[in-house]
Amino acid sequence: MISLNKFRKNIYHNYGVKECPHYSEDGVIIKIFEEIGVDSKDKTIVEFGETRALGTTTRSFRVKYIANAVYFTQKIDLRSKILNILDVVKVVFIKKNFKYLKFLNNMPFEFFVTPENIVDLLQKNLKQLRILTY
Repeated sequence: MISLNKFRKNIYHNYGVKECPHYSEDGVIIKIFEEIGVDSKDKTIVEFGETRALGTTTRSFRVKYIANAVYFTQKIDLRSKILNILDVVKVVFIKKNFKYLKFLNNMPFEFFVTPENIVDLLQKNLKQLRILTY
């Protein structure tokens, strides 16, 4: 058994315009995926209630693996949309790599998720991601 406490680190907390909360989950999430492995073809995260393009708790996974995202949020305002674009631009400059511009294809969108529509929404959005990224 691995003690995940020794992997607690804030690695990507300042990669957006506004810092993520400092709970040290970056190192823990990365260690978990190093142990279980990551499929190099289909790295996708799903976030509920998130308005940030790079997420908060999944930011380390998304930046490290240049992963796709499906974000479900009930409401996103113009300010959040602008901050999302700035977050992506900041990562491009920090990493000095234009590959991160693909995050602009994975912005949060407004949709109220219910038990009745969740499967259809996930299938539709995951299919769109495959079309955009391959």
